[in-house]
Amino acid sequence: MSKRPRGPLDPSEVAKSALAEAVLGDLIARFRQHRDEDTLPRGPRGSVYDLRPRGKGNGVTYHKKGKLTKVEFVEKYGPNAAHFKFVEDVLGRARRAGLIDEDWVADGRVPDPLVPLIYDDADEFACEVVESAKDFFLDAQRFQPVFIEVLCEAADLRPRLSRVSFEYGVPVYAGGGQSGIKGKRRMGERAHWRRVNPKYAIPTVVLQVGDYDGPNGHGEKIYVAHAEDSIAYAGDGYKHKPGAPLDGLLDNLDDLPTLTFFRLALSPEQADSLKILDDDGKAEADAIPVPVLDGWLREAIQGLQDSACRAKYEAEQAEQRERLPETVHAALDSAEEAE
Repeated sequence: MSKRPRGPLDPSEVAKSALAEAVLGDLIARFRQHRDEDTLPRGPRGSVYDLRPRGKGNGVTYHKKGKLTKVEFVEKYGPNAAHFKFVEDVLGRARRAGLIDEDWVADGRVPDPLVPLIYDDADEFACEVVESAKDFFLDAQRFQPVFIEVLCEAADLRPRLSRVSFEYGVPVYAGGGQSGIKGKRRMGERAHWRRVNPKYAIPTVVLQVGDYDGPNGHGEKIYVAHAEDSIAYAGDGYKHKPGAPLDGLLDNLDDLPTLTFFRLALSPEQADSLKILDDDGKAEADAIPVPVLDGWLREAIQGLQDSACRAKYEAEQAEQRERLPETVHAALDSAEEAE
């Protein structure tokens, strides 16, 4: 097995074959298209799905290799075909060489760092306070009839989904694989807190995005396990079947349980309509075209939120921002007096 490159690469080291050079051309073109359409970042897996079936005009077709050997793969798809692992390797090299901007690529394998909060001097801190004031926002869901969370199986989908959800104040959590108990417990406890806390006193609805791995496959089991565990910690709840309508969910708020799970994607009907089912009858959420998944998420959130509550939030947000400088000065004066 050849050793993977380490550290930065010279651009000449990225494409070692005609196929790799063609794949590189497709990748660069597709990521630039995402940049121009303001749909970055995109994960490595998703970027491969973006190229199926015939890339960006460089003569390559793209397929999942599955259990096929290299010889079997070429025999089945031809010498100008590239499988996912090959494309991901070219993408990794392109990132190391700076041919594809690192900020363009979502990588769910990189956890948030834990670092101490330090500053060079008081001037730097003061500048950060000013910048933070510009980013001051209230909870956009504070007046809504339900609180919405998004749960995605693939961690590198979070930046994509948050591009849409943050506009509505909706957080995005990752729950890939048979995720540990901590995340499920916290989700259930958050829902319970919102139900009993007078500040909210509302139920929680989780919109889940995951893979379709066939009837009763791994993706469905992940959804069911996360839902059932979280609901148990919340005290009560309900999980929708894939493709179940959200229409009417808010008609009887008094009857809505503390925590409701809704499988936003991926259902077999959705996969079939988008033509993204693989030869083995499976489909990954990363294969959903960006505009389509954006549309599903935006439509679901808007269907669960009240426009009058949104207007009330925007009015209070404007009032709070207007008096923010005065409030900060008052707090500083109070702190100085206390000293």
